[in-house]
Amino acid sequence: FRQKELDGMQDKLKDLEKEMTKLNDDDTPLTRNIRTLENRLDKAMIKYNEAQSIRKTYEQIVKRLKEERIGFDNQLAAIERTLKAKEK
Repeated sequence: FRQKELDGMQDKLKDLEKEMTKLNDDDTPLTRNIRTLENRLDKAMIKYNEAQSIRKTYEQIVKRLKEERIGFDNQLAAIERTLKAKEK
């Protein structure tokens, strides 16, 4: 009786091992699909990070241009005042 029980358990163990090797097989369509999706996600993340970096650069450029505009406005006003003073 114990031998039959032991043989049955060994058969179950072999079946489970076969299932595990099937699941661990890296060439199944599911694992290929997962790998493809992971690669696409990685590429999308790289593009996203590059876009974020470019956006920050442009924001810094816009900030600098706004600061320069204020400076130029002040310079223009000073030049206009000087010119009016010379005209009088």
